Amino acid sequence: MPGRKKLATRVFTMNGSDENPLGHKVRPPITLSDRAAAIRYKLRDIVFPKALDVIPRYEFEEGVVELRRRVARILDDAEERPVSFIGIGGESGSCKTTLAKELGYPYISLDDYFKVKYRKGDHDRPKGVEFSLLRAHLNLLGNNEPILKPVYKWEKGAEKRRVPFYPAPVIVVEGLLALDRRIAGAYALRVYMESDRDVAKKRIVERGVRERKMEPEYACVHLEEVVEPLAKIYARNTKRQADIIIFSR
Repeated sequence: MPGRKKLATRVFTMNGSDENPLGHKVRPPITLSDRAAAIRYKLRDIVFPKALDVIPRYEFEEGVVELRRRVARILDDAEERPVSFIGIGGESGSCKTTLAKELGYPYISLDDYFKVKYRKGDHDRPKGVEFSLLRAHLNLLGNNEPILKPVYKWEKGAEKRRVPFYPAPVIVVEGLLALDRRIAGAYALRVYMESDRDVAKKRIVERGVRERKMEPEYACVHLEEVVEPLAKIYARNTKRQADIIIFSR
């Protein structure tokens, strides 16, 4: 388009200088679509305000106890429902998977529903998740039918494999956007995880190096230029869907 400026590719380092010995380049991740989404969320909050401070909040250990109590009550009331789903959402590094494992129920990671073909930052946006497939799978499980669940590989361009996943009285779905409006209605209980952001950032970088084979410098770049800005627009705006908030240190 005439007059439209092309976004320049910036080079970042851990100390913010222009010189990066590894040559990592990160294109500014915030698009016009992201900005439009941020505006929509702000308008929603004005038209349909929700006081987030009234949502019950617990420290991690207390939250686990409270969740088990609530799940027991859900199971008592679910005589005609073979499967009840619990959604656990929250920003990266907030111990969502840790909570899912602590509860001890079978769980589905939203990461496994990432689209194979993606652009930088899409994993932190709703459009990077195959919500339609996830909804279909939850419907099958809810009808007491098994599914072939995808398993996502982080290697670029890798195809998914599928593994059997069977119904259970309680199934947890955990992930960055697990409380997104496209899927939040499927849950009997919705949990949002919060954490000290400095601690969470350290976890994110360590995980990027350990599990996703990132260079430490690039993991820091990706965190500050992709993960954090997009979380402010998308992940944090799913908090209003929560029935309970749990803080992890």
